[in-house]
Amino acid sequence: MAMTNITGKVSFHSGKTLSIAHNLGKERTSGNWNKDGHISPERTPLNVVLTNTPLKEFFEETFGEAIEKYNIANEKKHPDRVTSVKEYYNKQKNKAQESIFQLSDHDNYIKLVDEVGEQQADEIHKQYLTDVYNQFKKENPSLKIFSATIHFDETKYGTPHLHLDYLPVAESNRGLTTKVSMDGAMKQLGFIRERKQKYSETPYKQWLSAQRLRAEQLASKYINVIPSEPSVIGHQQQNEWRAKEQKRNAVQKLTGAFTANRTKDNAQAVIDNAESIKQVARQEAKEIIDKAKVEQLKAKKLMEIADNKISTANQAIAEAQRNIAVAEKNNKVVNTKIGKFAVTIEQEVQKRIAPENFFLRQQQEDERYKNRNYEQQQAVQELLQKVKNKSTQKGR
Repeated sequence: MAMTNITGKVSFHSGKTLSIAHNLGKERTSGNWNKDGHISPERTPLNVVLTNTPLKEFFEETFGEAIEKYNIANEKKHPDRVTSVKEYYNKQKNKAQESIFQLSDHDNYIKLVDEVGEQQADEIHKQYLTDVYNQFKKENPSLKIFSATIHFDETKYGTPHLHLDYLPVAESNRGLTTKVSMDGAMKQLGFIRERKQKYSETPYKQWLSAQRLRAEQLASKYINVIPSEPSVIGHQQQNEWRAKEQKRNAVQKLTGAFTANRTKDNAQAVIDNAESIKQVARQEAKEIIDKAKVEQLKAKKLMEIADNKISTANQAIAEAQRNIAVAEKNNKVVNTKIGKFAVTIEQEVQKRIAPENFFLRQQQEDERYKNRNYEQQQAVQELLQKVKNKSTQKGR
């Protein structure tokens, strides 16, 4: 019997959208996380981190040993297959999923607060969500949880809820012995598609239905649960779940036995698959060789074109060199003629200016002669004047 008078539906949904920064963020009331004011900062200290391992560290812990063994097996024959935890993380990190669980809705949370008080109401939600976490971890060993947080600070419009983040991990006999695989994880949990089932009833959808049913069964300890889908009530509902659980466990055991004991048919299938791969490889090799031959013919044709262009260019260079030699020869002849013509011109000029030079020199000589006679006459006059002056002084 439920410990409260609350009646409502359990909320559970799952998907690939998750944000560890939002779940664990210390500044949850910042503009990034609290645009509509749905987070109450005074209640943030009430949040509970059940577990948290950074996803990169989780990959190292979960796949490090398998990757190391895989690399040792392939480093000699298939070095191109060698990988690292970092590369595997970058390829597979988006396969992580998040499931969110909550006990009914906001209206029922307010009713529960009115009935038992806020502290007790929070404690009831904490007990239920912790039960969900522990049950999920126990019943889904191939869904590895790396982070789980209970939020109590989003009750302004909502109710306390659990963010449960996990990665689907499966064991394998091919490639990595431990790898990310939702199909493999579902198979190891015993969820497989049977012939009589509809195509839409995938193992993952079967698992979702089982998780919702288990979450409702846990919730029935705390509230009066309204089933999310039509089902029988009372002990019949629990018996039906137990029957499904027994069937799932049986399938899981059979799957494990089949995995542990590989048959000859399986080995033959591997051989046939290898032969198919070889045929495809041969075909691909032939296509590559044919393509290479075509490229070789194209290259040969281009070489011939290039040789023709080089030959034409060499002929043009030789012709240009011949033209240059002729030009230089003609230039020497022209320079010689110019030199001779210059000498002839100079001689002609000298001839023409020679008479002018003679008359100019004659005029200059006549001028000097006149100047010399004038100077001599002046000297005689001065001498006669001196003699005359002396004779006059003596007569006195």
